[in-house]
Order: sequence, then C-alpha cells, then structure tokens
Amino acid sequence: MTRRSGIFLSIVFLAILLGFGLLSDAKFIRHKVRGEVINEEWTPDLGRQNETEYTQVFFGKNTFLGLNGGLRKTLGQREMNQVVRLTNGQLAQLKEAPLEEAALQKEADNVAALGELLAEKQIPFLYVIPPDKISPADGTEEGKEPSGILPEGYADYSNRDIDVFKEELLSQSVHCIDLRDRFSQEEDWYSYFYKSDHHWTSDAGWIAYGEIADWFAGHTDVAFDKRAADPDHYTKEEYPGCMLGSLGQRTGAAFSGTDDISIYIPDYETDVENLTFQKRGRLDEVVYNREYAMGKPSMNYDPVFDSLDQLVNHSADNDTTLLFITDSYGRVTAPFLCLSVRNLWFHSCYKASEINEKYIDKLQPDAVILLQSQWYNLGSDASFDFDIPGADR
Repeated sequence: MTRRSGIFLSIVFLAILLGFGLLSDAKFIRHKVRGEVINEEWTPDLGRQNETEYTQVFFGKNTFLGLNGGLRKTLGQREMNQVVRLTNGQLAQLKEAPLEEAALQKEADNVAALGELLAEKQIPFLYVIPPDKISPADGTEEGKEPSGILPEGYADYSNRDIDVFKEELLSQSVHCIDLRDRFSQEEDWYSYFYKSDHHWTSDAGWIAYGEIADWFAGHTDVAFDKRAADPDHYTKEEYPGCMLGSLGQRTGAAFSGTDDISIYIPDYETDVENLTFQKRGRLDEVVYNREYAMGKPSMNYDPVFDSLDQLVNHSADNDTTLLFITDSYGRVTAPFLCLSVRNLWFHSCYKASEINEKYIDKLQPDAVILLQSQWYNLGSDASFDFDIPGADR
C-alpha cells in the first residue's frame, strides 16, 4: 500500500466514524428532547447512565449487535453482554454467587410480618414463588451433579437462594405455594420460558393461576368465578416469531432466536373496566395490546400483556376484591385473576414501602397475593420494605 492510498483510507475511515457519531448524536439529542423510551434497562453495574443510553441509540447498533452475536454463535461462544446461552438454546442471566442467608431471612421476616398484619384483619394472604429460568435440577449447588444445561464453567445459585428464603417463610407459617414443584412435573421446564427473555409464558401463567385458584378453594371461603378456571372457556391466539426479549435485545436475534407469543382469550362474554387507562370492554380489549405482537420482533412482552392495572370485572359473579402485589411476572397471571374477581388492585412489589396498614384499610381486600420473580427481588431491600409493624426497615 502506498503512502497516498494509506492517507486516503484513513480519511475515509475517519469520515465514516464522524458520520456515525453525528447520526448517533442526533438520535441521542432527539431521545433527550422528546423523552423517547430506550429499549434497554440501565443498572449501575453497566456504568454511567448517559453512556449506556448513548450506546443504545448508536446509529446502526442493532446491525452491529446482530453481526457480533451471529459470529459468536458460529464460533460456539456461550456468553455475550452478561447473557449466557444455555446448551438447550435458552438465554439466561445466572446467579453465580449465593446471597447472604441473613439478608434472605430478613426479607422472609418482613413477608411474615405482612402476613401477620393481614391475619389480624382476617384477610387471607398467599405468597407465590414462581419458577426461575434455571430449573432446580440444573443448578450447580454443592452436592448436585451438573445436568449439562449450564455450559461448562458456569454456576447458578438462584434455586439455592429460593430454598433458603422459602424455608424461612415456612418456619414462620407463611402460606406459600412453590410453583417450582408444579413445573418440575412437566416434561420440559424450559418450554414455559421465552428463550430470548427471562419471563415465563402465557401457558406458564395459566398453570400458575390454576394452582392459585385451587389453593384459595381449598383453604379459604374467598369467592372466585369458576368460569375463569375452565380451559374450555378460552381460545388461544398465536403470534409466531414476534418477540425478541430483553436478553435477546442484548445479543441480537442471530445469537438468541425469536419467540412466539400466545394470548388466552375468554370465549364467554366479559365486561372489564381498566381504571388505569380509562377504557372498558371485553377482557382482551382492555388487558392485551395485540398490535405489539403484530410488528417486527422486539422486546414486547410488557406492552402486549398490559395487565398490571386497576381492573374492575363487571361480569364477575362475586364481589371479591383482590390485592395483587407483583412485578412483570404477574402479567400472564393477572388476566385470569381479573376474570375470577370483581376488583383486581395491582401494586408493584418494587414499591413495598408504600404498603402499610392505612393502605390495606383503604382497599379493604378480601385476599392478598404476593407473587414476585425471585431473581429480581431476593436481595433487594426495596421489594420487602413494608411500612408495617414488625418489618425490619
């Protein structure tokens, strides 16, 4: 290469960099001015927030990300941007170190305190443990043989943390359903999770609802509308390949693949009012957003299952009010709970400090359910910081 051609290539390279930089700057400014949502969650371990946001709006990012992910998959690499591709093709984030037992015990103590407050008011309380992405059979805790699902050299202690937390709950007589027991009976644990996301599917939400409804029927006199629990009362709509989940967004579709989404539609007449967005109609009109499942693959789990709202089911055959304390894991269970009761009041488990005796007295729920992703909540004080007597704040 001659000196002149070298200079020319350097100028072209710098011009390309400048072009990408200017285009990215324009997108970043537009994001800030218009308040446009960036489809990526920022956490402190990712560095400065403005740097993370700039990376997300970088011009051509998805193309470069896809090329990187495709190359990594071709080369047999298992990790990209803190996401691990399991040997069955599922993407996961791993808990590679166990949480402190004292922290888990404190969180369980606070849940028990909430249960005691509700018991004093004669309000049934149920704590629901959903399955984690990694099956209990596939963890790498001491004394457990590797199953081969985790790539060699990786460890996951998520189920160990759940076990410690659950044991403390049971020692304090907290009414608890461990859904891992139910899903362990299924032929393929991982078929109930999106491969490109950490969330469980609508089919998993249906199974979870069945376990919850059975518990209330067997342990309380709280009235549920039995039509909601009849599988013959639903049609399942399928939307193939429409979702690239939150984990796939960090690796590109070539590394993760895309997911199908299914939606359960009640066949009988329903009349539901969404007080959060002031709309009323059939359940599928006010708690699902089909249009998000009809576009190109994107992280659309949360918008499709727009069900964590204040909902009134005018077609219910009872006057039951249910307080549902949950996170995004509750999205695929909430529609069935909504069909079961007259009033479904949602409260984010990430805002536990807002839950106090005055709040309970205001809502006057007939029952309270606390369902939360163990991966995202255990070890986080904000998820258990209830403003109630006996809670360690």
